[in-house]
Amino acid sequence: MSINNRIAILGNSMSWSLEASYQRAFTSLGYTVTIIDVPQRIKAKLPFSRIMSRLRNVLNDRKWLKEANRQIAIDILELKPKVVIVFCNAEILFNTLALLKVAADTQIVLIWPDTPFNISPEVRLAAPLYDLVCSYSSAAIPVFETMGFRNVIWLPLAADPHLHGMETPPNEFAYDISFIGHWRPEREAALSVISKTFKDQRIKITGLFWKENVKDKSILDHLNPTALNGRSYTDFIYQSYINLNIIDQTNFPSANMRFFEVPVAYGFQLSSSCPEQDSIFIENEDIMYFKDHDQLIEKAL
Repeated sequence: MSINNRIAILGNSMSWSLEASYQRAFTSLGYTVTIIDVPQRIKAKLPFSRIMSRLRNVLNDRKWLKEANRQIAIDILELKPKVVIVFCNAEILFNTLALLKVAADTQIVLIWPDTPFNISPEVRLAAPLYDLVCSYSSAAIPVFETMGFRNVIWLPLAADPHLHGMETPPNEFAYDISFIGHWRPEREAALSVISKTFKDQRIKITGLFWKENVKDKSILDHLNPTALNGRSYTDFIYQSYINLNIIDQTNFPSANMRFFEVPVAYGFQLSSSCPEQDSIFIENEDIMYFKDHDQLIEKAL
């Protein structure tokens, strides 16, 4: 009798996505992994898809969403995977999971790599249908259980060495202090202090939504208003003497992906407090932490 080693991943198929990292990891363990790209499936159902994909958030798109989910369910029934893994807020209707529970001999897993603040109503509705939930935050486990999810475990984030691994330390640096991330008010506040204190240093900030929101216009002198992914992201870390990690406040007390990607890319990291990891990533050995702007400046000196 052959062993069913098939896994279906529902999410994003971009090479730099978390889903692709899981695919590589499972494949290395001998599993046959198929990623069903949910956003692309939904987009394919939209008439005049290029225009409608921009409008669907303000329209009643349940018809297109249901059509895409129906085809996804049929594909899974034909694939007959041992496990179906849904990533974060992938637009999988609870109706689809209910059908799989009836018609497929498979386990359904939710990978939740994000703050509970971002849980969509659709994911919440499907709570009883998941056989396992993997939360990036141990602190969030009781919250998931309260919402009706079963078998919730802590599965911290990690770095994909295929994407971000560097074998040797850098010989020189293009930047003295750098930050990767989209605009947030707490990030602007910290970077404003940095830019004013270290005027003679090479500071570089890369990310989106800064131009539209930033109040301290001096920050724009250091801004590259793009999102970095894959190897360009890794190269930026590798070229930076100090990599700031200002973790989004909604992630507290947990880590973000950058927390793990900086060290695997041979980068030095100065991170805001992360209580969930500070017994694993040790202060002054693996990392440096700051609790406020005074500590930020003190440790960046």
